[in-house]
Amino acid sequence: MDEARLRPPWTEEGRAGPSLRALFHIGLALGLGPGGLCAQLAGVTPPAPPGHSRAFEMRFANDFLGRGGAIDDFRTQQLGLVMRPAPGWNLVLDYSILTASRPTVAEPARVDHLTISAGRELLAFGEGQGHLEVGAGLRYSGPAAGSRIQNGFHQLVGSTLETMPYVGTDRVDGVLWWAAPLSGAFRRSDGESVLGGDWEMGYWLRSATLVSTDGEWDGSVGGLVTFSRGFFQGWAGLRGDWRAGHDRDRVTAVTADFEEGGAGVLGIRVGPLVLETAQGFDGESAYGHLSLLSDGGPRSAGPGPGAAVGVEAGFTLPDVTARVQGRWWPRPGQRLSGWRPSMVVEGRFGRPQFGTDVDRYVDTWQLSGALDIEGSPVAVLPWLATYGAAGVGWRQERLEGFGGPEEGIESESVGSLGLTGEVGVRVATEATGERVGLVLQAGVSGWLPAGTRTVTFAGNPQRLVGAGVVVTTGVMVRVRAGRAGSNRTNSEDGR
Repeated sequence: MDEARLRPPWTEEGRAGPSLRALFHIGLALGLGPGGLCAQLAGVTPPAPPGHSRAFEMRFANDFLGRGGAIDDFRTQQLGLVMRPAPGWNLVLDYSILTASRPTVAEPARVDHLTISAGRELLAFGEGQGHLEVGAGLRYSGPAAGSRIQNGFHQLVGSTLETMPYVGTDRVDGVLWWAAPLSGAFRRSDGESVLGGDWEMGYWLRSATLVSTDGEWDGSVGGLVTFSRGFFQGWAGLRGDWRAGHDRDRVTAVTADFEEGGAGVLGIRVGPLVLETAQGFDGESAYGHLSLLSDGGPRSAGPGPGAAVGVEAGFTLPDVTARVQGRWWPRPGQRLSGWRPSMVVEGRFGRPQFGTDVDRYVDTWQLSGALDIEGSPVAVLPWLATYGAAGVGWRQERLEGFGGPEEGIESESVGSLGLTGEVGVRVATEATGERVGLVLQAGVSGWLPAGTRTVTFAGNPQRLVGAGVVVTTGVMVRVRAGRAGSNRTNSEDGR
């Protein structure tokens, strides 16, 4: 690895930092809106596409979405949730996994960041198409299961494992940030365009800055041209980032160095789905993110009247497994005191890390069935539903060695019957038709076995299929059978 890649960014000469700082301050003065989607400023409300009123967002950012895995380091994964609990307020949760495995994985080269903040929109401008938002929160820096999550995903896709240990950072800092999005249209269709239909060309200006009690000072600015037609939206343009004060540890310093500079941006939105990628001008930096949005419209996360079926795909964290669900609402019109029951069949599979041991993994699969009950308890948030599920299932596990002296060693495969349970929330996205709906889901899932099983691994006894709790995320597509009718809100059909 080039020594320049290991040097803290504020010690380098000839960087574009000063000019980017000047560009940032000019952008903020002009009301430019939040940038940095190629590694979103952690804890800052990310920008919603122009004209989109976002009530909830679930996002997954990864360097793989930037250049197909050419670089698997620095801010290697970023998971985020954004929610608007009340008009003008935003809650932001950001979880980032930072690594610096080059030139060697033998030295400490890993740190995780967990940021929670709240933002308040204080000032509107640009005929209501821009606003100034100010926010504050807390950030934890240290070990937070990033190794288990990263290596669990790598096992799912057959990628290499990252075994470097954590650096010594373990602290909590306060963060303060502000952002100011601005967008608008400069040309609309006149009905006689060769493109036909209703389309619009416009601009999207983004800037944001964040400071921390640890002395960090980050900024981002960007300018994009947008094209919109119906449920489709596309944009392209430029953005620039600068970082300062990241001297806490080597991993944080080289990540800041990697993220600083200019980049080209290309993105699309198709209904509730957003994909954006950014390519750095240095020929190395690249990042991208995939998001699912809800605009908070008057629709339900449930299937509506008539029988319905649903299919869900998602993951569990930090013990990473892929999961697939099939769901049947037999009589959604018959509710238990306003709650909607459904029958669920679920399968999970993966090879999660065995606790904190980066050389051991558990080859696992699980099949279960459950009764799920959901409802919308908050009348002012009809797009938000809470749910609970309980059932029974079978889990099968085998302990395997990857790397080190235990490479290639496997235990016997053992299984157990057990009880399953899950609670969480579901969020309806933009309407995709009266019969078809798309729902985001996040929850906490538990497993209680009839009994653990002891296996022999590398000459030592180990327990498998034990009790555990994981976080679940997923996307559900539900299809309603029956005769088409009018769309109905929660209040209209008794939710």
